[in-house]
Amino acid sequence: MFDTVKVGKIIAQKRKEHNMTQLALADRLGVSFQAVSNWERGNSMPDISKLPELAELFECSIEELLGGGAPAAKVEQIAKEGADDMSLGDLAEVASVLTPDLLDEAVQKASGHRTAPNGGSPCRIRIEDGVVKSVEYLDDDEADDDDDDDDEREENGRSAGGGAFCRIHIENGKVRSAGYSGDDEPNEEETKKNGHGGGADDERERRTRIHELTALAPFLSEERLAQLAEECLQDGYTVRELVPLAPFLSGKMLDRLAERAVAGDGGDLVSLAPFLSQETLGKLVAKNEIRGKMLVYLAPFLSGETLREAVLAAVRRGEKIDKGLYPFLSEEIFSEILKTVGRKGN
Repeated sequence: MFDTVKVGKIIAQKRKEHNMTQLALADRLGVSFQAVSNWERGNSMPDISKLPELAELFECSIEELLGGGAPAAKVEQIAKEGADDMSLGDLAEVASVLTPDLLDEAVQKASGHRTAPNGGSPCRIRIEDGVVKSVEYLDDDEADDDDDDDDEREENGRSAGGGAFCRIHIENGKVRSAGYSGDDEPNEEETKKNGHGGGADDERERRTRIHELTALAPFLSEERLAQLAEECLQDGYTVRELVPLAPFLSGKMLDRLAERAVAGDGGDLVSLAPFLSQETLGKLVAKNEIRGKMLVYLAPFLSGETLREAVLAAVRRGEKIDKGLYPFLSEEIFSEILKTVGRKGN
């Protein structure tokens, strides 16, 4: 991230050194006078499409214009070479100066999303010591030839370089199946040795990924962020882990997470509840998916009518009303509870 006030002071200083008014600079760049004013006051920053023009006009590098440091160097690299080789972490550092379209495209590439024209593409990967050394996507003819070569691979087991061969099938950017050739499939002990068996490294990687996505979320389109959240779910992330993204997710994606949460232990739904609409929570209650202690935890987020229906339904089922619900119940609801209990008693 950038210090917008510092960048604004640099722009103002460079403009004055070149004896230009804010209006003259705005005219040269094809932006409004207000845009230049906001840059110099640190309220906003020029996007990457204007940075090369500014740097050329002020006879300096983009890195100098942005105050130096690693993020500034990355922006200069993107301006000159594009963002194809940037990681999610790199993009999170420079997201504030990238245009939405450029950022969306770069994030798609960084997240490894790839969709084959026919919805699925076989490929061949080579792994050495638990590390992917190469990936080769196959067309239909190559895939057929690859099948003919399977026997030879199974006979040879490993290549001259000591790597194991496997064939994987990727569909919509996801590995759907994988099979190692011959007897070279790594056992559980080898998997852990090579760092792919979970543990502390896996936990750090998960936290890092969520941290990067959270930093990127304010700058991404809802569609791209929903795609990234869905990929996390497919990779085994819990709803609770994705809660930091909730303020930036679409209602549709939040509903998707809510459905996923109720299928789990329920704790994830409590974490997500502040970001869900009362309508969504009401539907879950109506489907009898929120009961017991969970109803107490979610009571602050439910509408009065939804809570009333849930409590009366519980009474009709013969369930005891948790005392934790009492502060959320009106006198009218208590009266209805007593009437319902009385009718059941008769």
